[in-house]
Amino acid sequence: MRIVSASLVAFALAGLAGCQRSEPGGGADKAHQFNLSGPTTTTSIRRGESQSVTLKVNRGKEFKQAVTLKAEAPSGVEATLDQTAIKAGDKADNIGLKIAASDKAALGDNKVTVTAKPETGSTTTLEVPIKITEAGSGSSSNTSTFSLSGPLTSTTVKQGETRNIDVTLKHADKIDGTVTVKADALDSPKGIKAEVVNTTIKSSDSGNVGLKVTASKDAPLGEQTIRLTAVSSNNSATIPPLDVKIKVEAP
Repeated sequence: MRIVSASLVAFALAGLAGCQRSEPGGGADKAHQFNLSGPTTTTSIRRGESQSVTLKVNRGKEFKQAVTLKAEAPSGVEATLDQTAIKAGDKADNIGLKIAASDKAALGDNKVTVTAKPETGSTTTLEVPIKITEAGSGSSSNTSTFSLSGPLTSTTVKQGETRNIDVTLKHADKIDGTVTVKADALDSPKGIKAEVVNTTIKSSDSGNVGLKVTASKDAPLGEQTIRLTAVSSNNSATIPPLDVKIKVEAP
């Protein structure tokens, strides 16, 4: 499945700020290495609840290998990755990690360990800090409060046509600061253009994000996926990405 984008955001391994990074894996020099990055703050989870965070595979310019991912969690905690295999041609490399705490999970600080193994070279590991609290006590991260919402089924876009797709940010009135919404790409097929209508959402806004998709007259037929990601300006919320499916058809 290919993922298309309004804009491709490229990150250099050495240029990342505001995120926790693993040690380099892969080859011997920076160009052939990669690492994992994740949230800088501890994710608080109540017993019986779950939270989601976003991780990223950051590639050196010559690192063109597939990467296999595995998450390990402490007893009473379940960690599930929405992708366990990242293809060599993928460019955005955003991964969702859902962390669920059972009612018997040990209280206090702990960690989820995510391991990334390339086809050749060294493996790297990222530790995602978590804190388990009593059910109904404290405050969980805003992950469960904020979420991007879009259509449940594929939106048909005919060649030569533009379609507007409803995408909203739930509970936007609770935003502390702003939330920036982008469309990241693993692949950008010729003839497909996707634009986020409202890229910056404030608490005074309605929460309408909006997505405009245009297929040229020679756009490739078939299904594509647009991945939307939302980032809080002050890291007060970790918002899971949203995949919006489209289907290009002949007129």
